[in-house]
Amino acid sequence: MVLVMLKQVVKNALAACGFELRRLANPINPITLQNGQPSEITERMTASDLGVWGEFAANNFSDAFDPDTLQLRSNFLRQKHISNTLHPYYRVLGIAIGQYLAGTSFGSRLMSLYSDSHFGCPHWIGPELPGFSCVCLQHLSYVELIKRHLNIDLMLVDKPLKFIDFGGGYGNMARLLVHLNANIIVDIVDIPSMLMLQKAFLQTTISNKTMLERIRLHHSTVEDYNRVIMADKLA
Repeated sequence: MVLVMLKQVVKNALAACGFELRRLANPINPITLQNGQPSEITERMTASDLGVWGEFAANNFSDAFDPDTLQLRSNFLRQKHISNTLHPYYRVLGIAIGQYLAGTSFGSRLMSLYSDSHFGCPHWIGPELPGFSCVCLQHLSYVELIKRHLNIDLMLVDKPLKFIDFGGGYGNMARLLVHLNANIIVDIVDIPSMLMLQKAFLQTTISNKTMLERIRLHHSTVEDYNRVIMADKLA
């Protein structure tokens, strides 16, 4: 039922933008977005774009690590390529999201429970929202979207709940989820260079071993999932 409702929410949002949700025969990649005539966008994304991103990450994100100690730099989020991709500074957007969340009882509760780690020197929005970057606020807004559209309060779930995060950024979304509830488990599927970055960030910013063990990193697809929530598509 949740999955059906999610599909309808996504279809309505896409229809408003002139897109159509279609199902392909290929079970490996069953859903693609198409506008008008059928295209090969899915094949291009798989064969080309992911390879380009992997090459970019491997060549540029090494700046996040100190070459002598091989430790993640304490200001790695300010490194040029990471700041331009994984942790951009969007002040106006961040303020808008923060004000919206702070104006709701659920959002204000979220903001009282979680904020950015100081490690990495994140781009905080400013004195209006101390301790919050735009990226962190976006991740909090995904949790709010899940509550609003699926009526699932991730802070109150009382049984194991698994999330799969395809492309986990530098690991902040996973860190947020395991902080919210001890019943949440997160599997991140990503390319090797990103997994190395995520592992270093999470090990540095999560001191609780049990909490850290609830985040699992994978270079290949994981199984045992019957639903996928695309939180950024629920708005």
